[in-house]
Amino acid sequence: MAADLIFIGGEIITLNDKEPVVEALAIKANTIVAAGREDDVLQLRNATTKLVDLKGQALMPGFIAAHTHPFLTTSLRYFTDISPRTHSTSQQVFATMRESVGRLDPAKSEWAVFYGYDECLVQDLPALDAGFIDINVSATVPVLIISVDVDNAWFNRRALAEAGVAVGNVPSLGPGREFVVDKDGQPTGHLRNPAMYYIMQTARLSLTDEAKKDLYREHFREYARSGFTTVVDLGSNDKDTIKLGLEVAHEDGCPVRLARYVVPLLADANVAPSMPDPSRDRVWIAGVKFWADGDAQSGTMALNEEYLDTDFVKRLGFPPHHRGRLTYTSDVLREMMEPFHRNGWQISTHANGDRCVSQVLDTYRALLAELPRPDHRYRMEHVGLITHEQLGTAAEMGVTPSFLVDLIYYYGKSLCEDLIGPERGKRLAPLSSAQSFGHKFSIHEDSPLFPLTHEPFRSIATAVSRKTKLEDGGKVLGSEYRISAEHALKACTINAAWQIFCERSLGTLEVGKVADMVVLSHNPLTVPCECIELIKVQATYMNGQEFRFV
Repeated sequence: MAADLIFIGGEIITLNDKEPVVEALAIKANTIVAAGREDDVLQLRNATTKLVDLKGQALMPGFIAAHTHPFLTTSLRYFTDISPRTHSTSQQVFATMRESVGRLDPAKSEWAVFYGYDECLVQDLPALDAGFIDINVSATVPVLIISVDVDNAWFNRRALAEAGVAVGNVPSLGPGREFVVDKDGQPTGHLRNPAMYYIMQTARLSLTDEAKKDLYREHFREYARSGFTTVVDLGSNDKDTIKLGLEVAHEDGCPVRLARYVVPLLADANVAPSMPDPSRDRVWIAGVKFWADGDAQSGTMALNEEYLDTDFVKRLGFPPHHRGRLTYTSDVLREMMEPFHRNGWQISTHANGDRCVSQVLDTYRALLAELPRPDHRYRMEHVGLITHEQLGTAAEMGVTPSFLVDLIYYYGKSLCEDLIGPERGKRLAPLSSAQSFGHKFSIHEDSPLFPLTHEPFRSIATAVSRKTKLEDGGKVLGSEYRISAEHALKACTINAAWQIFCERSLGTLEVGKVADMVVLSHNPLTVPCECIELIKVQATYMNGQEFRFV
């Protein structure tokens, strides 16, 4: 048997504990057929074999975006960006909004929609309501402003009117999603936990379906340029947007494969998805996703102890003695999960605060006591303030966590000083604690919250250093929770593959596995921690097909 491709001349990192580094690797069709000494692997070379000289660069398994939102992120690209990635002051944010509104014709009822309002990272931003937006942005054009975490949105009065939201006519959008009203029942313009399907149906956009599909094509290429070969979507609820994205994901030129955790609204609990085969499947349903709380920045992370009593917390409008909030009562959460559990679905739940983690673990425990399921691999997402004891309980139950570790880098300073305090702040994403219990945890970037342009290397570096941004002082939060670069790489590859039941096909470079790989400018295991983020992706291989970016 002759190989189609043989790689030599570089550092080939397999992440296979039995043989962590090899001199050469061979591919036939979409499968790895040899990995080992160069002389041995070259025995599979003939006249048609392409020899790839890595020229000192590193080859390793393709990264797996363990928790991300490609459908949501692409939808938000329809809108004008006002996030901290592009704006550092309130003045800049409002200048962008007014300039954008000025280009619209009020007579056409076109909406001005903005994404990325972030009061934590741009701390001079004011609290919003419909009247404030009327005065400071526009009262004649419908305006909708979406927070960076997509947990809040704000309408001006014209947008409320266009959406038909008024006293006595406030739509019900489901549990946890609500228009805030004042004491007289008047909508304030604030929508909590906005459903994207509602926003997409309400806001009038001029983009054609083909233009939207072009945005998907570019977004999937962006994942590949960052080194990802598998993208795991953790929930989207806009059917029309999903339809367009799936069409693009099935195209031959799409450089990533897509595993989906669907929202209960769009899932038939009675029909469990089949086990994936990445050697054959490009797109598949992996499980179902629930949201049990929110995040610290919006005051919806459900905590055992109160948020801090700071001026910043008061400005955000959190009530006194606030401990966040659970999306559902425990009875409702169990009732919603039960048919999925009974019919063999893998369940994933957003659980950020320690109070929420307790609720989710209790719910999983009750479901498993009623109907035991071996190797269920139920997931908990983000788990920012999960405790050591809760990690032990999760390990005993077979529940696996995925950590949003870059919360430390981007929001660590604000969380410690303004929201939850230094003691809780230092134990954000306690990776080494999870490791001590034998968890096969993953780490993730949760796009659109954090930019893909620095991922996954930004998350890997944070897992190793636990440092906040340099402009926030580069402070180390909880050094005892650091992990090694090798374990951080595994959290983005083989562990993430295990969490989606694909460890036999993806996540390491071994004979028989699918040829999903990434070529890097430098070896992340040998460069200093502060240089990890500077590593460049040279190319990816998905199913053995090359996608080159340099």
